[in-house]
Amino acid sequence: MKDRVSLLFSGGADSTLAAARLAADYREVDLVTFKHYATWHIGASRKSEDRLRAKYPASVFRHAWANSSGLFLKLQRRLLRDAGDEPFLNLYFCGACKLAMHAALVRYNLRNGIKASATGASRLMPMFPDQTPGGIEALQRDLYAPYGMTLESPVFDTARSDYEAMELGLLDRRHLKAEHKADFTKPSDVLIPFKNALLNTQGFCFHIAFVDPYLFFARRRWSDAEVSAASGRYYSRLIGEVCRPWLDAAAEGR
Repeated sequence: MKDRVSLLFSGGADSTLAAARLAADYREVDLVTFKHYATWHIGASRKSEDRLRAKYPASVFRHAWANSSGLFLKLQRRLLRDAGDEPFLNLYFCGACKLAMHAALVRYNLRNGIKASATGASRLMPMFPDQTPGGIEALQRDLYAPYGMTLESPVFDTARSDYEAMELGLLDRRHLKAEHKADFTKPSDVLIPFKNALLNTQGFCFHIAFVDPYLFFARRRWSDAEVSAASGRYYSRLIGEVCRPWLDAAAEGR
């Protein structure tokens, strides 16, 4: 058994199943839930936390909340500045959101002496930069490794984390991904992203409802390899030019 790991934790299917798997390898799992100006109701993750504690009583789960608004806004401003040079993927709102959370998780680790980190990223959602092999590699190499930390993705290749989490008694049926997936082949599919935004366990990111249809159609122009390469390249750039200076300034008390 390893000592302690921190996990980006929304309380959804992927991060909840990731927490369950980490509990098999680590004595202590820090469930770190981030809030920023576009999210509310992050307390909804408490339900998943309670179920994890009940399912794995021998494990130590430590739930922490933090705010990532400041860095998130810095990254958003940078994305807007680079809009003419980068493909649509890396300009997506959630790409900046998750990168800010990862950087803030590194800061959390530094403050608590944690060397191992994890994410609930899944290969099944490659429209998000942090959920591509290239994006994860950039996070591991350029963000976590320079501070002596590791990053693992326990559910990255899991086909149906929602079913597994539900079978373990960690998730409600309303969070099954099959019931919230839109392929935009019929008019009613247009409403699904709005429903997803309302049910988002991390917060009320209503803008997702407007961006999801665009991403679905635009994504068809790109192969998985192209999406992954673009994610890794631009994440590496943002980490070096925005995130690490932010972390170093925070360490120096500036």
